[in-house]
Amino acid sequence: MVKHIVLWSFNHNLDEEEKSRAAARIKSELENLPTLIPELVSIHVATELFGTCNSELALVSTFKNKADLRTYIDHPEHKRVGQFVRSVVTERKSADFEF
Repeated sequence: MVKHIVLWSFNHNLDEEEKSRAAARIKSELENLPTLIPELVSIHVATELFGTCNSELALVSTFKNKADLRTYIDHPEHKRVGQFVRSVVTERKSADFEF
């Protein structure tokens, strides 16, 4: 199995209401992807991170193998959602690993 973890921080020019709307859209669209991308075993987007975090959003997803992760990354629906995400974030950190 493969885990794909991503952490984001919002653009500094977004106010709290804009961040909240963006977070809700990101969560909804990403968590809908298993219905569109069968290789995606599970996905969860956390929008309420603890104050000890240095990021504002977190994604944790699971795949059966590296090839399925690659299929997800290259999938047009993932790319569509990613385009919106990139429009509202300034920083992205990620980690992929087998477990």
